Amino acid sequence: MKGLVYNSTNLNRQFIRAAKIIAGKISHIDGVVGIIAAGGIGRGHSDEFSDLDMIVYADSVRVKEIGKYIAVGQLYYKGIHFDIPVESYQKARRYKVPSSYWSQAVRWTLKNSRILHDTEDRVAGLLAEKVVFPDSERKKLMKRYRLEANEILNYMFPTWEARGEVYNLAHLLRLATESIMLWIYARNRKFQPYLVKWLFYHLENGFVPEAR
Repeated sequence: MKGLVYNSTNLNRQFIRAAKIIAGKISHIDGVVGIIAAGGIGRGHSDEFSDLDMIVYADSVRVKEIGKYIAVGQLYYKGIHFDIPVESYQKARRYKVPSSYWSQAVRWTLKNSRILHDTEDRVAGLLAEKVVFPDSERKKLMKRYRLEANEILNYMFPTWEARGEVYNLAHLLRLATESIMLWIYARNRKFQPYLVKWLFYHLENGFVPEAR
């Protein structure tokens, strides 16, 4: 991504090479439907602090066996730690959007991903079908975040301000800011990122009009 600015060295080229090599080996396992590179590879920046995130989609009857075979969470290659969950392709197809399975954060991750292996374009079809943002979901999220911000700023904040609790005021401001930012995401049909690390992702890169 052009807007990303980090102090660390971008190792994305090395990560992509490593991902292709490992994906090439995993693709030969019976039952593997497709392989996706996510995380930093999809966003355009991987560094010394990054894991290499991949997702393997497999036939349901082979998920557990393949997961054990590739040692999920324990694979290292040329100093790079791989995080490779194995997901059931059939299960992914079965769940509707939105759902707990197809959460905003999951769709955000897959929106910023790269397909490394795909049997008969099944994964490409899966992403085209599931990585979408229904308008009904967008309206519900906008209403939810508007109400949350309103409750915090117009009711909870004045109460704690009157009590003189500075720490609670700071906490409430953080919560209100999060709700406002998530409203901005929904308004612009941007999937909610992984909140622990990436809340400012679209804003810091100027991907939405409200960023400035």
